[in-house]
Amino acid sequence: LTVPFAQGYAQTTSFQRDLFFAILSATAISAALLIAPSAWHRIHFRQKDKEHMLLTSNKLTMVGLFFLALAMIGAVMLIADFVFGSTTMIVSGIVAGLVFGLLWAIIPLARRATSD
Repeated sequence: LTVPFAQGYAQTTSFQRDLFFAILSATAISAALLIAPSAWHRIHFRQKDKEHMLLTSNKLTMVGLFFLALAMIGAVMLIADFVFGSTTMIVSGIVAGLVFGLLWAIIPLARRATSD
């Protein structure tokens, strides 16, 4: 949050500033979605609607993780672009996307498919 107030921010390109705002937005959306299940639980506690609450919380968490991955991939890309340039930014973004996709989606889904 302090990046725009730092001295080096004046040297950023418009792409980097746009990417920073997209990352900030994805982070805020992620936080809202990941914290929402706690609020749902507090509001719906002892309302005898546990199944709906669990299904909704699961969906909110899954979408929240997606936005968290976007924010983290974007942060890696922004830093790589600022420090090293566009080629490193693209490569690091692809690598980060593959790591998150593999660890947060492909491996868990493969395990789920074999355990069913």
